[in-house]
Amino acid sequence: RKYGIKYVFHTAALQGAVGDGYAMMNDVLDDCVRNVLDRFAEVAPDAGLSSILFPMFGAATTTMEPLEVARRLLNPIVHKMSTIKPCRRVVILARFESHRQAVYQGAAELGLKEIA
Repeated sequence: RKYGIKYVFHTAALQGAVGDGYAMMNDVLDDCVRNVLDRFAEVAPDAGLSSILFPMFGAATTTMEPLEVARRLLNPIVHKMSTIKPCRRVVILARFESHRQAVYQGAAELGLKEIA
């Protein structure tokens, strides 16, 4: 409540293996983003939601480069945003500088811009 968070939409983009730790399921990342946005679209009108935050799913644990993770996040977001009218703002949480730069580069490739 302190930060105005109303809902948490959870998705599993990592798979754990005994002795190996967690690994990104690279082939399902796009689906995870689409599923979260679909659920957001269902809940948003009644809950008064207008924004959503995505972390850089597994960027620190996957074998993919941060730019590839950013692209896999941004592409379904851009495609879904045209159909999800209640969502006015999407934020990508990138804790590390290399991840932030990857998000900026991926967004620039799609013609997106940062808003404050």
